[in-house]
Amino acid sequence: SWRALLNRLLACSAGEPGTVSDIQQLQGLADRMDSEAFQPLRSSELGPEFARRASHFPSLVVDAVKRGVEEGWANTDGLRLAYQEYGFGQYVRLAQSVVWFGVNVYQWSKNGDTPLWVNFNDRNLKSKLQAASPNEQMGLYEDWSGLWTPIYLETGSERESVLTNIVSQLKETADTIERALSQP
Repeated sequence: SWRALLNRLLACSAGEPGTVSDIQQLQGLADRMDSEAFQPLRSSELGPEFARRASHFPSLVVDAVKRGVEEGWANTDGLRLAYQEYGFGQYVRLAQSVVWFGVNVYQWSKNGDTPLWVNFNDRNLKSKLQAASPNEQMGLYEDWSGLWTPIYLETGSERESVLTNIVSQLKETADTIERALSQP
């Protein structure tokens, strides 16, 4: 494998800084390629347990947004549910800014231990969020589709507690957006 070859080269490099640096760069590239490659399926990955669990995520999204609307800090007027290549979500207005909130398997696989993500596409909002002070910043990830922040799922808890925690994080996201937009 590439990994074994690069490890052998590293062991034979005699600690030469330029060579070590080049090999480490290649190791990073090989690791990235391995993480993105289609790996052979294991039968344990195809059991119904994961499908049962994953089928609960969309309803958590819908119910969290519904609570936000009921509590008055979220609005979905004229906005829709959206199925994307990477998942399922709801467009929602938080602090007068339209965001997408939902299940994103791409972000989940790359940036965090959660299937739930909020996407910010508004350029003005993106720049204000990125310029926010460190204690105001959420965990932000940027890629070709915009700026993303994770909504983490509480583990070891019943659905109601998990949902309440999601709503709390989504509300904090709305509050952070409101503070960011009020900055000059």
